Amino acid sequence: KFIGGPGTPGVLVARSDLLANRVPDSPGGGTVAYVNAREHRYLADPVHREEGGTPAIIEAIRAGLVFQLKEAVGARAIRDREHALIRRAIDRWRSTESLRILGNPDAWRLSIVSLLVRYEAGYLHHGFVVALLNDLFGIQARGGCSCAGPYGHRLLGIDLVQSHAFEREILRGCEGVKPGWVRVGFNYFISDATFEYVLEAVELVARDGWRLLPDYTFCPDSGLWRHRAGRSFKPSSLLNISYTTGRLSFRSRHATEPESALADYLEEARRVLAAGAELAPAEDPCITPDFQSLRWFPLPGEAAARLAAERG
Repeated sequence: KFIGGPGTPGVLVARSDLLANRVPDSPGGGTVAYVNAREHRYLADPVHREEGGTPAIIEAIRAGLVFQLKEAVGARAIRDREHALIRRAIDRWRSTESLRILGNPDAWRLSIVSLLVRYEAGYLHHGFVVALLNDLFGIQARGGCSCAGPYGHRLLGIDLVQSHAFEREILRGCEGVKPGWVRVGFNYFISDATFEYVLEAVELVARDGWRLLPDYTFCPDSGLWRHRAGRSFKPSSLLNISYTTGRLSFRSRHATEPESALADYLEEARRVLAAGAELAPAEDPCITPDFQSLRWFPLPGEAAARLAAERG
């Protein structure tokens, strides 16, 4: 969860007297001190005895860098900055009628906000919201229940009868009906300009994001929402790498813009959202009566009908 943490190994901190078992939990290479045809002895050092196989050397170095960075910045500086960001975000978003912030907005928390976007009597699907934040603003957010299913039941007011109904439909293969939310986080190193950009982007999606629903398709099986025009470019692949020149080479698509461009992105997003979906509405996916009875989010066809009525 630390900055730079992906790709690092797990780190266990334990009292040495708890590691008294002479036999490792997972015997393997590097755990044995001596072995013959009839006997074996494991290492006395618990650190090596409990790490069978080739150690994660490069990953462990990366973990050291991660902790080194945290110590260099300072835990207090990180906490103060993230606390200031999260208070500003909650204070602003809680006044946005179409946003519902989950949890106690006044309690101390990490710089993470879990939220729902209201739509008529229900909510926009979290999968659609994160797709739109990515496609329109380049913001990556997490959608789902964040590995907190029981807590999610309490937050969303789902009783055991409703829970069993959801469970039956999900086990039939309709993952898309599962309730969830959108999670947005603010790292201590982002600039105020980037922070304000994220706040405004979420507000725009909360207010007018539904207008682009007809441009997307919904998969009931997976819960994924995809733009009907497809990807704007193919993802990078190992097949794009060449060694024909005697060295590794590939065509980089990395591009950057100054922060001053963020205002233009927001203005373009407002124009796109105001115009609404450009594609003719596709037929909504075939869903079962049980799925329909549990559905808490609008489908693209319903948004298209609302847009048509608005346009006359």
